[in-house]
Amino acid sequence: MLNTIVYTAILSLFFVLCLYGIRIRQPNKDIPFLLDRRTTDVLRGYAIMSIMLHHMVLRMSSASILIPFRLVGYLGVSIFFFLSGYGLYHAYEKKKDIYVKGFMLKRIESVYVPAVIAQLFFMLAMMIVFHQQYKPLAFLHGLLSLYPIDSSQWYVLAALYHYFVFWLSIRFLKAWKHRTIFLFAAAVVYFVFCVLMGFSKNWYDTAFCFSLGVTFAAYGKRAFAWIQRVKITLPVLLAVLGLSVYFSYGKEEAAAIAFRCVSSITFVLLVIALLCIVDVEECKLSAYIGAISLECYLMHGKAIRLCEKALGDIAGLETLAYLLLTAVLVFGFSFLMKHYRAFLKHEPQMKK
Repeated sequence: MLNTIVYTAILSLFFVLCLYGIRIRQPNKDIPFLLDRRTTDVLRGYAIMSIMLHHMVLRMSSASILIPFRLVGYLGVSIFFFLSGYGLYHAYEKKKDIYVKGFMLKRIESVYVPAVIAQLFFMLAMMIVFHQQYKPLAFLHGLLSLYPIDSSQWYVLAALYHYFVFWLSIRFLKAWKHRTIFLFAAAVVYFVFCVLMGFSKNWYDTAFCFSLGVTFAAYGKRAFAWIQRVKITLPVLLAVLGLSVYFSYGKEEAAAIAFRCVSSITFVLLVIALLCIVDVEECKLSAYIGAISLECYLMHGKAIRLCEKALGDIAGLETLAYLLLTAVLVFGFSFLMKHYRAFLKHEPQMKK
């Protein structure tokens, strides 16, 4: 009974955070720009909340009404990759050659270095509090995320691959037609490599979403016009397709693997179509969470590991302890990253 109350409260909080501030768009009113900065922050907020609940529920022996979250984690990641590709395209279009200069270094500084810092604090905490012992090589691999001790850390390595491929496309190819073909070809290479290496399915479920984001941005006017024309029927069609894929999820046959990739793509398109119907710009709570989504992503898995080490099975009231610890770690790490980013902004001036 207590577990049901706790899980109901968590589920209610999730829906409040997602739905608070949503407004229905007025019919026949032009939509100026669906994916502005505010909207993408809100979408990232939705995505990271679903991912955090997904990873929590995976480790619960009895998840009750939270069980559906076991299957939505990769859909949240698909939003992250799509928005990342979409945002990189627009940033490049604004700055052109200036954006290419030092591109990979900036991506390493903004994504990889924070991941290494988060890993360092986590491994030190495990050593000091729980007397965890690491062999020197294992410590180095874990610190550099070459062998992710936190299983959610795979995202950082996958993101770096997509960033590198994007840099190659804008560095050596001129037409966006050729760039998008190259990006999708690189996504196929990534997908095949992950499958052949026996990586877990979360590595390749969303393999094509980054390329989709870049393509959607490159052909934005036509893409948005098409989405708006079919905004009523498309969600229904995509929902039907999504349900069919949902029931194949968890199987390891080749067809099921392909279906999961299809479902991540169709889910992204479904979200875009729904944005033609609803306006999420006033979802301030979700926007705030989305603004610190990287910190949330890097720390929530570590909160799970610490809770498992201290409390064992995460169930009932232990879920509240996990959420509380996650909040503490996220806000603490966010404070640290704020000063780190400020340092990066001032470093070029210091060199001059």
